[in-house]
Amino acid sequence: MRTRNTIYNVIAGLTSKLIICLCLFCVRKVMAESLDSNYIGLEGFFANVIGLFSLVDLGFGTAIAYSLYDPIHKGETDKVNAIISLLKKVYIAVAFVIFLLSIAVSFSLGNYIKDIELEAVYIQKAFIIYAGSIAVTYLFAYQRTYIFALQKNYILSIIDSITKIVCSCIQVFLLSKFHSYLLYLFIVFMGNLITNYMAMVFLKRHNGFAVGITEYKLPDEFKNRLKRDVKNLAITNLCWQGLVSTDNIIISMVVGVTDLAKNANYSAIIQAGTSIIKSILSGVNASFGDLLAEKKQEKIQMYFSHYIFISHYIGGLASVCFFYLSNQFVAAWVGKFYVFDIHICLILSLNLYLSIMHKTIGDIVNLTGLFYESKPYAIISLCLNIGGSLIFAKVIGVIGVFIGTTISFAFLIITMLKILTKTVVQIRKYVIIKKSFLYGIHMIVIFYILMFILNEFNFCDDLIVKFLMIMIFYNFFSVLFFVKSENLHFFIRLLRRFNKTIFTR
Repeated sequence: MRTRNTIYNVIAGLTSKLIICLCLFCVRKVMAESLDSNYIGLEGFFANVIGLFSLVDLGFGTAIAYSLYDPIHKGETDKVNAIISLLKKVYIAVAFVIFLLSIAVSFSLGNYIKDIELEAVYIQKAFIIYAGSIAVTYLFAYQRTYIFALQKNYILSIIDSITKIVCSCIQVFLLSKFHSYLLYLFIVFMGNLITNYMAMVFLKRHNGFAVGITEYKLPDEFKNRLKRDVKNLAITNLCWQGLVSTDNIIISMVVGVTDLAKNANYSAIIQAGTSIIKSILSGVNASFGDLLAEKKQEKIQMYFSHYIFISHYIGGLASVCFFYLSNQFVAAWVGKFYVFDIHICLILSLNLYLSIMHKTIGDIVNLTGLFYESKPYAIISLCLNIGGSLIFAKVIGVIGVFIGTTISFAFLIITMLKILTKTVVQIRKYVIIKKSFLYGIHMIVIFYILMFILNEFNFCDDLIVKFLMIMIFYNFFSVLFFVKSENLHFFIRLLRRFNKTIFTR
């Protein structure tokens, strides 16, 4: 059952993310043609500000989600219902607090964007609409948490895809016809509301997923553990949100609106790629919760090694494609004005790889409930990110912001691996060092092989051919490099199961 659900989740998630990415690029293309550069970077800036406000969650969502795996595995329906009921109350409160905070800060938001030419009142209106679109996702977030714990993510993928297609068509029409950024944001709000409402309707109509009313009282032991986890996660989440939600804010304050607009397009590419990859990894990692509940150490070690390898393989492919294709794609997509320097692309591609590796390792840390152990390292990573980004940005410009992020991601990955190998996974240190060195050598070799091939055969003018060449040679040389690895054989078997599921249904 675990394998079958994993395959369904990955296939549906991958298809959904591909559809969503295609819609995103179409809308962004029209936006770049219909609006000037002052508007392009606003959404990324808004997202970073809202990301800081989401700290009011204090880790309740993550802590409660972690608590679902064991009772679901044991079939304790009443306990599951009680946990979901608590999660629902928490998320509703979070939604209202985030929206109120957004209204409060909206009055002065325009002061934090350097060189922007839009009126403060206009920025305020746009931010409030965007904040509302985020708040509505929290109102229904408990449903997504429950479905993820059940490993039924594919249901949400179908709903998300349908809604995104409809909303994107409406956005393209409104941008082309009225050139209105506010109307664009209003459709974002309506799309989030409709998507989550459809998920709620689906849950109510299917008894297998419905959460019923129960008189079950959560035991004191559970409540005490939840309080302890939330206390630790409050600090960890503060640091994590500070890490992922400060790049655009620092760029807007220190560098300026031009680089903010440029980063918005590269961020859109990165988010599109990582959303596809993370849907694959989430589908795989969702089964890790069940595995932990079984408490079979040998299996845990084996699957941990497999998941890290899959993350490296896919993350490496994504980062290589980004480095060699992003500038050419951006120039063709929204214009040469929005193109970054090649050295900035190199740092962004490294950050893309590190963020994918962090996704897998971080998810496993959360699934294992190691919130207290990861707290001090999260604090250090935040200091490294903010301090490094501000110092480097003032000295070398926008690339300095991304270097600060690189340092923070690398530090987090190293420390989280240290935590996992000492506790849950229990793999010896030299094994991790050996594999990390091997993966690093693999990336360097692939990078230079592709540089030689692409330069030698001069595919620079044909984006599609260049992409296909990267795909072919990356996979060919990667298979040669890891031909004796059991992790590669596991990955191939997993791909065969995916193909079998696709072509037999």
